Amino acid sequence: MSFAICIPNYNYASYLPATIESVLQQSVADFEILVADNCSTDGSIEVIEKYKALSGKIRYKVNAQNLGFAGNLDSVVQLVKSPYTIMLSSDDLMRPNALSVYSKLIDAVGRDVPLLVSSAKNIIDAKGELLRTERAADMLKPLWLETDKDERLSSIIGLTVFKVEAGEMLRRVIRTFGNPFNFLATCYSTSLLEKVGGYGTGRMINPDKWFHWRLLGEVDHVYFIDEPLFEYRWHASNQLAQEISSGYLKYVTDEYRTVIEMSPKLLGKARITRPELHRAFIDNVIIRHGLGELRRGFVLKSLRVFFYGWATFPALMLRDFRTYIYGPLVLLGPIGTLLLKLKR
Repeated sequence: MSFAICIPNYNYASYLPATIESVLQQSVADFEILVADNCSTDGSIEVIEKYKALSGKIRYKVNAQNLGFAGNLDSVVQLVKSPYTIMLSSDDLMRPNALSVYSKLIDAVGRDVPLLVSSAKNIIDAKGELLRTERAADMLKPLWLETDKDERLSSIIGLTVFKVEAGEMLRRVIRTFGNPFNFLATCYSTSLLEKVGGYGTGRMINPDKWFHWRLLGEVDHVYFIDEPLFEYRWHASNQLAQEISSGYLKYVTDEYRTVIEMSPKLLGKARITRPELHRAFIDNVIIRHGLGELRRGFVLKSLRVFFYGWATFPALMLRDFRTYIYGPLVLLGPIGTLLLKLKR
């Protein structure tokens, strides 16, 4: 088997060496490193050229123009020749045993079976210091359950492995608007790329989430290894930090696009009706998320989310009793924040 480690890069020359080194230090050597640079201006190309001269495993391209984050994901996967693909951000790291563990799972599941697997992650700071470990139980949404643990696979791998029927996981993620996979840790059969049309969806914040949902429609089972095989770097300019500073309308708009673009095939596999999908959007993206922002003191963000709900599904907002709690609280501003904190 062989893995394509795809690294989309833009102006991360300071982090890129550590990222590439973490791949080169894998305990198995059957991989290629593919880099798509999004017109960096910080010396990233010199870094890539340096490592390309040292290793025959590296190929790269420089985009003719900046394609944005999602566009660069599609740009780098165009270089893939290997049967398995991993998308690794240019500021994140692989632990030395990552590919070895995934190889064991592939052998246990069967190489002829389309694969979709992710793992737990360590969260590190800009200097590489460990902040915390995020396992299945620590994810924002409870998508991997104790009853999902697979004893046979766990015994073979030597680590805790979760296994879930893909339709069931799709049902869970649609009902919660969650993502069961970590961007940097997700490995999938490259053959699935063509079936789902790549990442190219125009999502502004989390293109991987909608991509993962569509992958769920093409496999029979999904897996999660509850051991941190990757390290996610938290710093002021990474993707999540940009999401937090964006006012969250980009996030809400992306989630609304998911609602209107959801195919009958995915809904059918998840055993979810379209009205249930609409209610899940209001419940998770508008009410819960909006009140959460208000609780954290982001009053204007919360107000924007509130009105977004009215603009998209006014009938559902009108019928939801929480609307009549949310509205007065957000209009109270900081007092509403205080009341929510006191309630919690």
